[in-house]
Amino acid sequence: MKQTLSSRQAISVIFLALILLLIGGVIGWQLKARGNINPQILEVYNLLQSEYNNDIDETKMIKALIASLDNPYSYYLDQETYERIQEENKGNYKGIGILYSFQNSKLIVTEVFPDSPAQKAGLKSGYEIFTINGQPVSKMENVFEISKILRGNSQGGVRLNDITITKGSFYIPNITFRELENNIGYLKIYRFGSNLEKELQAITTKKLVIDLRNNTGGNTEKSLWFTDQFLPEGVISKEKLWDDPLKENKSKSGDQFENIELVVLINKETSSAAETVAAALRDNNRAKLIGEKTYGKSTVGSTYELSDGSAIHLSIGEWFRSNGESINGNGVKPDIEVEDKDDQILQAALNLLSS
Repeated sequence: MKQTLSSRQAISVIFLALILLLIGGVIGWQLKARGNINPQILEVYNLLQSEYNNDIDETKMIKALIASLDNPYSYYLDQETYERIQEENKGNYKGIGILYSFQNSKLIVTEVFPDSPAQKAGLKSGYEIFTINGQPVSKMENVFEISKILRGNSQGGVRLNDITITKGSFYIPNITFRELENNIGYLKIYRFGSNLEKELQAITTKKLVIDLRNNTGGNTEKSLWFTDQFLPEGVISKEKLWDDPLKENKSKSGDQFENIELVVLINKETSSAAETVAAALRDNNRAKLIGEKTYGKSTVGSTYELSDGSAIHLSIGEWFRSNGESINGNGVKPDIEVEDKDDQILQAALNLLSS
């Protein structure tokens, strides 16, 4: 969901949100500015502009205001980062081509994209990064700082420990499909993005492993469409935006993959829309889940584009499982728990579908 605000409007909206937060004790992602802005808020901002004797860094102001919401899923995106995210949603990546996460204070590579500079350099999932360009990762501020180094438009090499990788441009599809043993298909889903409908036509088998490991979500509408392809008529998920009534997202019958035998792979990096997909297939008795408990993030996000090309991403609601249970903070538990190591999860899925 994308909307457009001017920088000043955005600042005013967030000021109002903070006032409501302090007065009403409302959680940040539940806030919604309605009606006129409190004149005192605009008065304070105008006084800063007219009376403060130094320049006002509005970018720092916006970042500080959003940080005050104390919500990890609400944040500011500078123009370069926002443009990169928009391109990546189309499958167009620039950088070295890895996914990563902090695990027990260690920075671990969780995914190496096919045909990426990282894969060509021999990097593999599970690789621990101690330093980036000679700087210890423990001294870096956050994942956004790391992301700007490893991804984006800047040229040149990136040194991970003692391995130097030259950045490049490459395309990553939403999904890849291949046929494994015993006529079992393997569908790896990197994200739920554009062109998903066309790419899904690659499925040719009657048994299928859907791999959602390290999938951090994507476009909500695409994830709902994807889930619907495998479900008969029923409830996919529920969502709650602000103080609106609880809404059910329903599937319809008659889709082409409703009778395929399914197993879904998940791990602790599976999050957001990918979690709702896994939960929906499990709760509607369409698939067994194998792997690790998922991350536990099911907030609904909305991105507001500012007039200078930057953007603000805000949490504006929450997704729930079809039975009403919250995923946020709880995650989705597998039916069969297997550690995500040395393809043990995939082998467990193949054993189940072959039995």
